[in-house]
Amino acid sequence: MIAKSTDRDLELPAAGSGLGPALTIPGSAFSAIGFRRWFQVERHPQFGTVEYRAGKIHVKDLVRGADFWIPKSALSPTGFRRWAFSGQYPDYGKVQYVAGEIFIDMNSESINAHAKVKLEITSRLDRLVNENNWGIVYPDGTLIVCEPADLSNEPDASFCAWETLKSRRVRETNLDGGDEGEKLALYGSVDWVLEVLSPSSVRKDTVVLRDKYFRAGVREYWLIDARRTVIDFQILNPGRSGFEAQPRRGGWSSSSVFERRFSLQRRDYQGFWRYDLLIAPLPKSK
Repeated sequence: MIAKSTDRDLELPAAGSGLGPALTIPGSAFSAIGFRRWFQVERHPQFGTVEYRAGKIHVKDLVRGADFWIPKSALSPTGFRRWAFSGQYPDYGKVQYVAGEIFIDMNSESINAHAKVKLEITSRLDRLVNENNWGIVYPDGTLIVCEPADLSNEPDASFCAWETLKSRRVRETNLDGGDEGEKLALYGSVDWVLEVLSPSSVRKDTVVLRDKYFRAGVREYWLIDARRTVIDFQILNPGRSGFEAQPRRGGWSSSSVFERRFSLQRRDYQGFWRYDLLIAPLPKSK
């Protein structure tokens, strides 16, 4: 993309167009001086425009047509929630707020390494949760707002147990964070989240969100990388200072949240990739 301020035009390759890394805009860029300093060190090989004007940042994807403004007021979990439902949020891609930064990813999801994985995980867990009446699985597109963790984003999926919802540790809220009317976001600390890696989300998912989900009190984080021959399927649980991966035994990982063992398999079916989330009881204690 081309980035520019109101003072003069400066070139900046930025995010979007389905061609490369996401764009990370720090809070310091929401001023004329801060914007100039920021774009002088950013390097992203894509096409479009980014500009700062009167406390807002304007992003335009010249390939797919996204055109939106992000105000400085979006630099908080609550402020971002208000902006996200103001009609300014783009029709495609993901824009998220995490710890003082705005992440913009206009890339299309890989069908085989992302979309199919997300569908298999979400559908299988939704069935398991409903069969056991454990709570609610929320699909991609559900905004999670957690003020203590400075987080307002949409994971690939999330889950809340009935106890979590009934105790109001997590609430389904409206635009203003209230309980009345149409519910648009989850407010609080969910029990489980899923993130499937894309080339543009590696740092965000493996470093930034790994830390923030831990600080938010998430009980379990599933992190999946299906871009290579061998699927990297990690089930992460809180340790003393961060998430720790559960050991895999024979290709299986144990989940304390869902009280089952899981193995994610991929196979060729009539020339197409197909995923299967295998589920088994936990080993009996000796």
